[in-house]
Amino acid sequence: MMNRDALRERWRVAAVEAANAADKAARAKDGREIFLEQLIDTLIAQAAERGEVLSHAAAKRMATTSDGYLSYMRKMHDLRKHAAMLKIAAGDADKRYWESVSAEATYRAEARASL
Repeated sequence: MMNRDALRERWRVAAVEAANAADKAARAKDGREIFLEQLIDTLIAQAAERGEVLSHAAAKRMATTSDGYLSYMRKMHDLRKHAAMLKIAAGDADKRYWESVSAEATYRAEARASL
């Protein structure tokens, strides 16, 4: 059985990793709209250079089905899943810490009772 300090440190590290992963996932989600607008603007500008007119709706349909956007979405969802998995790991580490605290308290109570 690990001591309390080691268990608490394991929880702290897991919680920090989970928070960092959640931050990355949130930044990717926020960046999705920026990335999409940049793709749309690029498509409209490229059409204009060719002397064509591309509506915003048509450019958005093209952008949301592009390989770059789909790749970004996959990455964003992978980051969100990773953050969720780290949150579970942090919760498990916290549970193990409190199980240790409870086990120590039970041991002390049993030791007092046997005197």
